[in-house]
Amino acid sequence: MTDVLICDPFNEKKVTKASKRNKQRKQAKNKHKGDDSPEPVSGNDSSLAGLRHQMELAQKQEDHVLMNKLRQKIWLLQDAAAGVKSNVSKETLAAIFQDTTNVKKTITFERPLNADVPTLEDTKREVLDKKMRKLQKKKQDIQKLKDRLGSGEKLEKTQLLKIERERELDDEIDDVEDELFQIQQQQRR
Repeated sequence: MTDVLICDPFNEKKVTKASKRNKQRKQAKNKHKGDDSPEPVSGNDSSLAGLRHQMELAQKQEDHVLMNKLRQKIWLLQDAAAGVKSNVSKETLAAIFQDTTNVKKTITFERPLNADVPTLEDTKREVLDKKMRKLQKKKQDIQKLKDRLGSGEKLEKTQLLKIERERELDDEIDDVEDELFQIQQQQRR
């Protein structure tokens, strides 16, 4: 492909079409570079440009639920504009195209007034208990592999490596037990 030369009457230099397009792109980019927020789009919010603007705002607010709804709307509008029939049911379409302009996140916590708020130690203990259960399950799995190996069954390389890591697992179990013991001692004081 060859570039076509265009004579610019304001500039004595000859300019290629590609360089002219690149210059226009740079100017457009620099024009919008200083803006922190996208320009508001006038007109119908269900238009493609309006939806893209709403999606940018939702992205800045990190509202992923709204972003997904807007993304679905955009895809459906693009498909309709391209003449592609969608396999989406009417109920799903109605749910997708419900008003998404003023969706707000609300998080409610229901807790009785006399409920105890867990302390940091309680939370740590719960996390360590969960970790201990995982480690003990791994230990049981290793024991089952050892039994299979003892009965003469041939094991895969990964299973043999798992058996070799039993010592590391025992050390980790000991560390977790020590941490749990320390938390229990602190709670007794």
